[in-house]
Amino acid sequence: MRGAAFKGVLGTDRGSSYEAEVLAEIEQQKCLSHLLKNLSVVEETRRGRAKQFARDVKSTLWEALALWQEYRAGRCSLRTYRAGANPSPKNSPGCCETGS
Repeated sequence: MRGAAFKGVLGTDRGSSYEAEVLAEIEQQKCLSHLLKNLSVVEETRRGRAKQFARDVKSTLWEALALWQEYRAGRCSLRTYRAGANPSPKNSPGCCETGS
């Protein structure tokens, strides 16, 4: 780590040490593979809404990854990529709804 002068985005594996107060002001990007693994654990060990939430988030992340790969390989346009990356509010996960 480069200390307080660090101005980039810190890529992490979701380890608890990256949640330290000293890193609170540093923008972080969590490892997708680690996140998917954590969601799989939730899916395997929980029931009901937690299990469904994990499934939904995993599905969304896999779709996003596939779209990114299509764009990077030149098989879809920037317009298509951006449209796919910005789903309509009606397709947003239920956790983002208000009033419940």
